[in-house]
Amino acid sequence: MGLSAFCLRARGLRFPILGLDCDARKIAIARDAARAHGPDLRFTVHDARDQLPAHDGSVALLDLLQYLDRGEQAALLRAAAERVNADGRLVVRSTLRAPGWRYRLSRAVDWFSAAVRWTLDAAVAYPTADWVQEQLESAGLQGTIRPCWGRTPFNNWLGVFARSGR
Repeated sequence: MGLSAFCLRARGLRFPILGLDCDARKIAIARDAARAHGPDLRFTVHDARDQLPAHDGSVALLDLLQYLDRGEQAALLRAAAERVNADGRLVVRSTLRAPGWRYRLSRAVDWFSAAVRWTLDAAVAYPTADWVQEQLESAGLQGTIRPCWGRTPFNNWLGVFARSGR
């Protein structure tokens, strides 16, 4: 629904943003909200399994890895890494497979979200932090993945990666 883009705008950041999601309902909501922000904030229906649009800069993958199988996850991470330029960053936020109650709760919420049709698809595979790190390092990026659940009960992790040598 464009929440991350609108947060960036609220912080005064004015670079062009293209938001992609496979859920046409959420894209319609984002487009309606974006009208007040000008043409450099766009939203398009797009399935992450399809080729990513041409891009050279920073990329954010937010809350989608678990909806792809392992091969699709690897392909998406490679494609996203290819689009990160020397000054760019790849930001990945995802529920990751890890021991503990947060992971079990996050899986239950993903199941419920699919059952009530908040998400179009059910979760397929939860990668581990180590696996995501390995995929991005093999694509020439360096970075860290850390828990970002704060005061929430969810097993969300945040990875920030850049070209090696940055």
